[in-house]
Amino acid sequence: MRRETMDVEALVLDDEDAARMVADHERRNRFMGPIVRRVLSQLAGFTYDGTNEGHLALVRQLPVVGFSPSTAASDR
Repeated sequence: MRRETMDVEALVLDDEDAARMVADHERRNRFMGPIVRRVLSQLAGFTYDGTNEGHLALVRQLPVVGFSPSTAASDR
């Protein structure tokens, strides 16, 4: 196993992008859905149901952060 690191930039996604990311993650990881929804419900303070409306309510309560390669790293 090789260990690699890279410089990244973090950005808080807007509500619509964040909701799409959550929905996409749920589609790709259906097996873990019930467990993840239970934990997210506890973190958000309401019953998260995985609906489109639920996605938006969730990301308004729990901001989603995205990462991308740092532009400063490409200047080196």
